[in-house]
Amino acid sequence: ISNRKCFSLTWDETCDESTLEQLCFGIRSVNDNYEIFEDVLGLYELSRQNAEAIVEVIFDILTRCRLNISDCRGQSYDGASSMSGIYGGVSALVLKQQFKAFFVHCNAHCLDLAVHDLTNECPTISNCILFAKDIIDFVRLSSKHLSILKEISNQLSMPYSNLASLCPTRWTRRAESYNSLLNNYELVQGVLYTLIEEKGASGIKANGLHEQMNRFYLFFGLKLGYLLFSATEKLSRIIQSSSCCLQDVLSSTESLMLYFERIRDDINFKSFYTKVLKESKSLTDKPILARHRRPPRRYQSSSDSVEFSSYEEFYHQQYMKSLGIAVNMLQNRFTQKNFKLLCNVEKFIFYAENNSLDDSNDYFQSIMDFCYGDIDVEKLKVEALMIVDFYQSVIKTNQMNIKQIAKISTICEIFNSCEVGKEMFKEYQKLIKLYLTIPVTTATAERTISTLNRLKTAIRSTMTQSRLNLCLLLHIYKEKIDKIDPRQIASKFISSSEKRQHFFGLML
Repeated sequence: ISNRKCFSLTWDETCDESTLEQLCFGIRSVNDNYEIFEDVLGLYELSRQNAEAIVEVIFDILTRCRLNISDCRGQSYDGASSMSGIYGGVSALVLKQQFKAFFVHCNAHCLDLAVHDLTNECPTISNCILFAKDIIDFVRLSSKHLSILKEISNQLSMPYSNLASLCPTRWTRRAESYNSLLNNYELVQGVLYTLIEEKGASGIKANGLHEQMNRFYLFFGLKLGYLLFSATEKLSRIIQSSSCCLQDVLSSTESLMLYFERIRDDINFKSFYTKVLKESKSLTDKPILARHRRPPRRYQSSSDSVEFSSYEEFYHQQYMKSLGIAVNMLQNRFTQKNFKLLCNVEKFIFYAENNSLDDSNDYFQSIMDFCYGDIDVEKLKVEALMIVDFYQSVIKTNQMNIKQIAKISTICEIFNSCEVGKEMFKEYQKLIKLYLTIPVTTATAERTISTLNRLKTAIRSTMTQSRLNLCLLLHIYKEKIDKIDPRQIASKFISSSEKRQHFFGLML
């Protein structure tokens, strides 16, 4: 990390099995070949959770690792007030020490919040989530109910797939659960019908859930939820990659919003509704229009209720409203303070393809704000005039199948195929490295927290912080450690021959 010069900070915090608050600390950096690295340095036990204490811990870790805060170019974490507060949050306190440490709210967290907002605003989605969770848990968490499910599957000669539970924390991981319930819809109905005759709470609950599954409203909500959640899950998988940059996040999000806007019309609704009607024909009752209920008088002045002439008109409104809310929430959540500056830097990087220096002059102020003192802007202007010819020459010489430069990865590929370009366009390649250094998610830190939950369990909850860190790092970097010869480690760090033998035994 020290050799790569500039880096960014990513961290997340959680409470472990021993009710100790743990801060997972990571570093994002880029090497000379434009490879992005997100390295976890370990866990730090927090005694307090206020912003001042967290910043003190961050500077302590950097000092121990011999990293200078002046080389920090970015920071990313969730949107808690103690972290992202503009006056007394961690981001503000770090910015006071290093004004070039641009803060980016974790985009994976932004996507989760957007989907959560969609669920709160759309009753069709929120009601179906509650019923889907109850139905899946009722069948999945009982061995007796599962055995009935398998028995019905064998009797009807219908394929059975495992029911996936709704993830309690990741809102974008709902598609798999919805799909498992839709695939086993008839089988689950059979299980609930069988359990109705039982006495007690189990029979009463089975009867209530069976009535809900017979309603077209629930089936339509599951299908609509699967349409939305399956698309957001694809975006979530893309932006959680450690090699992802801001351009990938924004272009993927824009593609998702364009997709939602494209299918938000009468033709696509008619196709979707006809398909849902056909699939639900033997599974649910016919769709009916709910009885119109007049709102209380105190609410009539603010918003009048809408009366629908047919049930198709009602579901049309639900379909259009859900997609519209999804687009609005994505726009709101993916509009951050520093995105305008970073987007201007990105536009300048691509401006050279058109070779329009007059247009690029508007972005030079953004370049100076972004990397003040890191890049010679005057040299960068000269390089920007020449680089379009360099691109064409390298593409032609190496016979690269590149018709248009529209991604940062394409520019990196061109520079890596011709090393002389990195020396010839030093300022330009510095700008690309700084842009790639900006973090976009804290997914690596969150994956480390998942590893922590597997390591520190109820039966292994008294290990010291030092041992916990060693076990954690060995697990995270096990692929690199497998390539290391233990004899090299022993000869370098262990002087006693007796201790070396003991070390070899442990490694074996």
